[in-house]
Amino acid sequence: MESEYLCTLADVSVVAGDEHVLDNIQYNIRESVIETFISKDNSASKLLQIIGGFINADGGEVQYPMYSPSKKNLSKWIQYVPDDIVCYSDMKVKEFLKGVAIAVGNAEASKIAGRLCELFEINIDENLLDMTFEQNRLVAMIQAIMAEPKLLLLDHPYDMIGKQRYGLLLKELVHLKSKGTTILIAADAYDKVVIPCNQYVFLKDGSIFAQHTKKTLPTLSKVVKLDGGNPGIFNRERMKVLYRTKKSWGILYKEESVAELVLKIYQSGCTNFNVNELTMEEEVYGDYDRWML
Repeated sequence: MESEYLCTLADVSVVAGDEHVLDNIQYNIRESVIETFISKDNSASKLLQIIGGFINADGGEVQYPMYSPSKKNLSKWIQYVPDDIVCYSDMKVKEFLKGVAIAVGNAEASKIAGRLCELFEINIDENLLDMTFEQNRLVAMIQAIMAEPKLLLLDHPYDMIGKQRYGLLLKELVHLKSKGTTILIAADAYDKVVIPCNQYVFLKDGSIFAQHTKKTLPTLSKVVKLDGGNPGIFNRERMKVLYRTKKSWGILYKEESVAELVLKIYQSGCTNFNVNELTMEEEVYGDYDRWML
């Protein structure tokens, strides 16, 4: 029976000294999706490198049941943009991208490169070594997108790219997905990705901690710090006490607008307070350390 998955991670592990960077990762990746792996450490980046065949796992394996490429031709249908400046060649942009077009063997590659250079305002007559970090990183993105790969791996794609051009890049990624490319992203924070994803995979201590679609992501709790007041005014089913002292207390509160929450705080008799919101990582991992006294 033919597999429905583009790629399967079968008990993939990476060990560095006594530390498991990745610990028996089991995961299936479908075609034509955008998925983001989120980790505070470098485990998401390591996972992308293993999927692309750029480093070897210490245990388990990566399988490609739909295409079964050999190690030699893996690069023909996988493109990888690391979290770094990668275009160090002493040549003009147009010469570099012409070489890429020939290497990938895609008849439309040159047209795609030309359109993207115009979109990102890249001077094709400029030498790669004379470009800004942002321009250099965008050329690396163009190099990957113009190949129209089956699998595109992006390590922290928002790094070194300004907000406006990053927004343009995201639209291009969504378009690339619509043409059949699977896009995997490594990120250190959910709110930095800002792209519609089919799946968000949260990694912790080298393992998959949680998986969510956009619809199943949890509602972010409000962090409320108050001086005085009566806590009895709050719905205890929605409340989690973080700390309590003689003069102040801190709580997590769910499923209420800021306006409704502020009204409750005033009703509690407190006029000195502060309301913030958890990050998605704090909500998913249950990590409230930075809000404690």
